[in-house]
Amino acid sequence: MNKQFLDGLALTPHDVLLIDHNENHDLSTPDITAMLAHWTQPVLYNDTMATEVSLQQGNPEFGRALAGQLLALAGPEQAF
Repeated sequence: MNKQFLDGLALTPHDVLLIDHNENHDLSTPDITAMLAHWTQPVLYNDTMATEVSLQQGNPEFGRALAGQLLALAGPEQAF
């Protein structure tokens, strides 16, 4: 993720920004931090390691929980 990506995304209709945080990638650059601080849509951070562990352990509830969080942020009118 970089400023150019977020600039383009800001012009694209979306309901929720899902950021899959990976310890190997720094999201704390001043440009990105400032943009996310003023982001008008809901932002959900997901921990990459938790996702990886749940997939390795075959935990189907993790996917359901993540989907539930996304739907809650998007609002009931976005439910399918």
